[in-house]
Amino acid sequence: MAPPFQTVDDAGLVHAVQAGDHDAYSELYRRHLHEVRRLCVRRLGDTAQAEEAAQAAFVRAFERIEQCAGEAKFGAWVQVIAHRLCIDVRRAEARTEPQSEAVGDERAAARIGPEEALLHQELVDRLNYALAALPARQREVMIARHLDGKGPAEIASSLGLTLRAVDSLLLRARRRLAIVIEELGEEPG
Repeated sequence: MAPPFQTVDDAGLVHAVQAGDHDAYSELYRRHLHEVRRLCVRRLGDTAQAEEAAQAAFVRAFERIEQCAGEAKFGAWVQVIAHRLCIDVRRAEARTEPQSEAVGDERAAARIGPEEALLHQELVDRLNYALAALPARQREVMIARHLDGKGPAEIASSLGLTLRAVDSLLLRARRRLAIVIEELGEEPG
């Protein structure tokens, strides 16, 4: 009879999987799927692509479970894998099909009048442009903090950074965003 995995921490489950217990991996999957899927949806925007990336992350994590140190948190490790897969998906898209639309919230535009919708879309366009102007690492940290709602410690863990590096990246990203948005406001048209 299998042990009740609900009382076993992630490190214990990782060790069990490394010893050949595939049921332990099922428990790791159950525990962390929601967060990994959420990360992929935020990074990719498309639910179907995000689901595929999340599944691929867990497959890759299983294939490389020997690389996961038992002391390391499995959740953060699999999120790093998922994050890198999402980057790969975005790079593949950029090589094959140009991005024609900026990310926006069409639901908000449907509830408001045409003038408000236009102003909202202009704001979304400015924000997308400003985010695109950031270096990749700064953009990742800003999205994790302000769109995913993660705290600095969680960001540091999931991206393999120090807390000081996350704070520095956030500060530089906010300054750069303010400059780019201000410059956009000054341009005619």
